[in-house]
Amino acid sequence: MEMRLQCLLVVIVACCISYIRSNESLEIKNCLPPNIKKQVSSGLSYFIADTRVEIPCIARGDGKLTYTWLKNGEVLDLNSPDIMDRAAMSSGVGTLSITAQVVDEGLYQCSVTNECGTSLSHKTMLILAHMVPFPVKDRPTEFKRVQGSSLILTCNPPES
Repeated sequence: MEMRLQCLLVVIVACCISYIRSNESLEIKNCLPPNIKKQVSSGLSYFIADTRVEIPCIARGDGKLTYTWLKNGEVLDLNSPDIMDRAAMSSGVGTLSITAQVVDEGLYQCSVTNECGTSLSHKTMLILAHMVPFPVKDRPTEFKRVQGSSLILTCNPPES
C-alpha cells in the first residue's frame, strides 16, 4: 500500500513540475478594466427632429479602449447607410452625436471593452419631443366681470 502512495506522489509531483515548466512564460499582470467616467445622467433624453443630440460616454482603463453603442439591445452600426451621414462617435472617446430623426427613437447604451473586461453605461431612452399645436379659434372668447370679482379660466392644452 505504501508503494502505491509513493508512486502516486511521484506522478503528482512530476505532473506539477511539467505544468510549471510549460507555463514559465505565464505573466501575471495588473489589469484595469474600463471605468466609465462620463455618461448620461437621466434615463430619458428628449430631442427635436433634425437637431444634434449628444449622448456622452467617456471611460478610462488599461490599453486600447473599444467603444460600441447598442440601440434597443443590438449593436448600432455607425457605418450603415441609413445612419452614417447623421451619426458619429467623438475621436478617442465614445460620445455619440446624432442629427436625430424619428427612426432614432430607442434605448441607447454604451459598451466599453479592453483586454481586462467590459463596462456598460446607464441606458437612456431617446424620445422625439413633440407638441400638438393649440387649436386656433376664429374669434376670441370674451368674459365680462365686475372689477374686483374673480374669474376662473379653464385651459385644455393639447396632448404632447
